[in-house]
Amino acid sequence: YLPGRGFTFPVYEDPREELERALGKWGTPEYYVLDGEGRVRFGPLRSSHLSRVPALLALLADEEARGGR
Repeated sequence: YLPGRGFTFPVYEDPREELERALGKWGTPEYYVLDGEGRVRFGPLRSSHLSRVPALLALLADEEARGGR
């Protein structure tokens, strides 16, 4: 789904459901945007919100460029 829509950022799956358990989620897929240190920065996002991901990534890049978080 994502590569076909032009998304090029890394996508990680949770086949052992470790993150799912840690976040207390199950059922409907949810997506999270993590920063370079693995912190959840945005989410949960549903598949209908994936079009917002490039803008969220731009916010993180801008914040990093300004020396933020």
